Amino acid sequence: MRISVHALGRPTPSCRGAGPSGALYRGRPVYATRLVVRADSRFQSLEDTFGGRLGFTVPDSHSGYNALRHHLVPYFRKHGAMLYRESVGPLTTPRRVVAALLDGEVDVGPLDSYALDLMLRHDPLLGSRIRIVATTDLAPIPFLVAAAACLDEVVAKLQAALWTFATAPACASLRDRLCLDAFAAVELADYELTLRWDAEARAAGYAKPG
Repeated sequence: MRISVHALGRPTPSCRGAGPSGALYRGRPVYATRLVVRADSRFQSLEDTFGGRLGFTVPDSHSGYNALRHHLVPYFRKHGAMLYRESVGPLTTPRRVVAALLDGEVDVGPLDSYALDLMLRHDPLLGSRIRIVATTDLAPIPFLVAAAACLDEVVAKLQAALWTFATAPACASLRDRLCLDAFAAVELADYELTLRWDAEARAAGYAKPG
């Protein structure tokens, strides 16, 4: 995976981000939302969960709300009605989404794909307890920022250090533990996608996923 590194509080056309490891990302600074159910549930597809309870994180989250809603809009248009009998949230964090699934509070929930990568990397048993039934379209991964008051020389040193992450021998173990390949430059214009998805869902009359 590659993580985007913003020019530390000074928006410019070129920013920096991080790239997660794994086939989903293909070396790009992107991520997706995994729609997840309990491994022992009867649900084999996302459509199987319709009529049940849908979890979400917070309304200003892309991975836990906006991307989820964007993925569900075509189904909402097809059915002409809400898809779930209940929307449960705000669950706030990916960990809380997992807990809600395992405790039976929700039938399906959204997980930031990179957050899920990390959870599976450091909690191997989790993979036997949950199951992915759908994955949203990819979107630019959140970038790193610094305060606007941060000195230019501090920004430059931090960026220079981050550029070495991909190849520095001392970072090999950290790359493995973080499921992270490198940091990469990104374009601010790419992030207009999140606003477009929000506008499309609202125009379809689907302001809240459910």
